[in-house]
Amino acid sequence: AVVSTKSTGNTLYIPANPEFREEGPLYCLPMGFLGIATSGVAIDSWFPAETGCPLVAEFEELDICEGHPSPDGQYHYHHYSPCVQMPVCGQPSTIWGVAIDGFPIYGPWNERGVQMTKQDLDECGGRVGEDGRYRYHMTVDAPYSLGCIKGKILGDWGTKAAREFMCSCPFDDSMFIRNGKKSHGEKAQMPMVCEKSDDEWADCSDKPNTTYNIGYEWTTTRQTIQLAPCCPEGADCGMSCKTEDGIKDVCEQEERSVMVMTRVGEGNGDNGDNSRPDKECLNKCHTECTKGDGYEATVGPAG
Repeated sequence: AVVSTKSTGNTLYIPANPEFREEGPLYCLPMGFLGIATSGVAIDSWFPAETGCPLVAEFEELDICEGHPSPDGQYHYHHYSPCVQMPVCGQPSTIWGVAIDGFPIYGPWNERGVQMTKQDLDECGGRVGEDGRYRYHMTVDAPYSLGCIKGKILGDWGTKAAREFMCSCPFDDSMFIRNGKKSHGEKAQMPMVCEKSDDEWADCSDKPNTTYNIGYEWTTTRQTIQLAPCCPEGADCGMSCKTEDGIKDVCEQEERSVMVMTRVGEGNGDNGDNSRPDKECLNKCHTECTKGDGYEATVGPAG
């Protein structure tokens, strides 16, 4: 399948018949967009292009559609946007987009109309639906969309920039260091995660940098969060329940206690300590290292 993004002008070749990777998921997510929404807008990875790998929700200002433009004016999403499809309370999400590996992306509501969080999904942010088919889901909690890539990527993926297939956050932020300024550690030259190929499938493998430390570790804490708002059946909620002043009165929004990923500085709460903790969760930064109350996880290359 060929898709073109309205927001970037790029053309991507995406498998019409996706296949799972035999070697398991690809955990080193490429920088930049990971899929296309049905609206034609790019879905970017869950980190902004900044040092320290901050979560988008902690760093970026988003509009009522939960999107924003890049510095060069390319509009994109990082997580679930109701403007792609207005969610109706108690109704299942329909297809919301497609990932770069060809697997479909749905909104956060399952087939029974219950909104899910990352705790309800596998480490890549997906699940096998009641129809027996695998799909990813967008959620309001990190990592918002894909936590890793389950399927194969075509050998010729189109015009997506090759530099965007370097292993990026949460493993390495060195590509975002500008004007030679280093926030911590040494700038590293990262190998490509995926190489274009004349074969049907690209050669993709995890290549975390083993000599670089971003200065942060990831932990999970139980928090009460607000889920995505929805529109009651039969109501007129417009294109989004979100306004510049908050959530519309007509919309409904549930609160739920879930385990949430949070970023903390190594050492005593700041990122000045460049000591390298044991990376017991190498390339396992999501489900396998974030399940269970009080379980703490670190993310990054083994050192």
